[in-house]
Amino acid sequence: NQFELPSDASEESRINNDIFWRAREKAHHILIKAMIRRGVNIVVGTDSGANLVVPGFSLHDELKSLNNAGMSPAQALASATTNPANSMNSNAGSIEVGRRADIVMLNHNPLVDIEHTRAIDTVILNGRVFGRAQLNAMLEAVKAANENSRKINIDEYR
Repeated sequence: NQFELPSDASEESRINNDIFWRAREKAHHILIKAMIRRGVNIVVGTDSGANLVVPGFSLHDELKSLNNAGMSPAQALASATTNPANSMNSNAGSIEVGRRADIVMLNHNPLVDIEHTRAIDTVILNGRVFGRAQLNAMLEAVKAANENSRKINIDEYR
C-alpha cells in the first residue's frame, strides 16, 4: 500500500504521519461543514482514482466521515444514493417502480448509526442475489489477489 508506512519506519515518522492524516481529516471536515451549510449537493463514490479511495471499501469510511462532519445519517445515505443518481440522471438511487433494482440489504438500520452500512447481509445486482456466504467468498478472492500482487518483483521496472 503506497499510503502505508514501511514496517521499519522511525517513531518520528510515525508521529509525523499521524499528525498529517489527522490534520487532513480536520481540513476535510471544515470544508464539508461549509458545503453542508451552503446547500452543496454532495455525492460520494469510489471511482475517483483519488488517493485512499479503495473501490467499495472506502465508501463506508466516506459516509462515516460525512456523518462526523455534520451530515445526518439520512443526508450521508442520500449522498451515496439519490444525490449521485439525480446528478447523473440515472435510473438508480432509490427504490421505485421503473427504477433499476440494485439493492444492498443490511442487518441494522443505518439511520440509527451510519456504521451499520457495513453490516451487509445481501446484495441484489442486475437481478442476481448474493448472500453473505457468496459475498465473503468474493472478499476472500479480492484479499488473495491483493496479497499476491504484493509479491510481484518490480525490480526489473526500476
